[in-house]
Amino acid sequence: MRELREETGLPGAVLGPEVWRGRPWTAVRDGVAYEVRQRYFLARVPAFEIDTSGFEDFERSSIRGHRWWSAGELAATTDLLRPAGLAELMAALLADGPPPEPVIVDG
Repeated sequence: MRELREETGLPGAVLGPEVWRGRPWTAVRDGVAYEVRQRYFLARVPAFEIDTSGFEDFERSSIRGHRWWSAGELAATTDLLRPAGLAELMAALLADGPPPEPVIVDG
C-alpha cells in the first residue's frame, strides 16, 4: 500500500489477491547490493491523475514517465515493461481472473 501511494499518489486503494510474484534479482544502488522481490496485486480503482510527488530521488532519476495503457497498446509496444510479458499476463488475468496462486514472473 505504501508503494502504491508513493508511486501513484493513490491513497486508500483496496488490494485484491497477489496475482504475480517476480523471481528475486539483485540491484546495486550507491554501492550496496539489494535483493529485489517484487509482488504484484490486483487493484481495481477509478481513473485518477497520477501524482509522483512521493517519488524517492532514485525513482525521479530512473522513471522516465507514466501513462495508462490499453491492452492493445501493451501488446503493440516495443518499450521495456515489467514484469516481462506484461501484455500476455494482463490478457490472461482479464480473461481468466486471478490465479489461485501467484504466477512466477521475470522482472
